[in-house]
Amino acid sequence: MSPLLVAALSLVAMLLLIWSGMHVAVVLGIVSFAGVWLIRGDVSVAANLLAQAAQDAIASHIFGVVPLFVLTG
Repeated sequence: MSPLLVAALSLVAMLLLIWSGMHVAVVLGIVSFAGVWLIRGDVSVAANLLAQAAQDAIASHIFGVVPLFVLTG
């Protein structure tokens, strides 16, 4: 598929999923996974990118700082 078509379909899918009541973070994860899968044509590339993004986000120190700040405040 062409990247332009994938972008248009992703935008429509995001709007429909958010309007249907899904959480924004879940919608962004699903749509980005599907977009990479459609553009690259390989589900393993999309899964590896999703896993790497999740690992990078969890490894950030902000996930420890913010809850402790909330608990002390």
